[in-house]
Amino acid sequence: MDEKELLRASIEKLTAEKRRRIEEKIAKGLAVRRGPIVVGVPDPEVDYSAVYMDDKGREVYPPEDCAVIVTGVPRAGPDDQALANLLKYGIESPHRQAPLTRGCSSAQDETE
Repeated sequence: MDEKELLRASIEKLTAEKRRRIEEKIAKGLAVRRGPIVVGVPDPEVDYSAVYMDDKGREVYPPEDCAVIVTGVPRAGPDDQALANLLKYGIESPHRQAPLTRGCSSAQDETE
């Protein structure tokens, strides 16, 4: 077994052990999995996969398959900080792009 295969096998083994321990905690009621977080734009300063403690003292883990759903539609209020952080890092935010008008009905389209 070469070095890459050994490394890959070790990572797979550690990942499986981590998953087993989390599932064991969930089975004992010491931890729970939350649903995915839905945001308009991703915030580069937020770790959406972070584990935290809930008000009952349980560890809260993100879902394994999808921790965040990004709609691409920023909402006033909830996404204000995320938009500010995107600009701080020089990342173009989706709301600054030109609106998509193709296929939309308008009075001008009806006259043509």
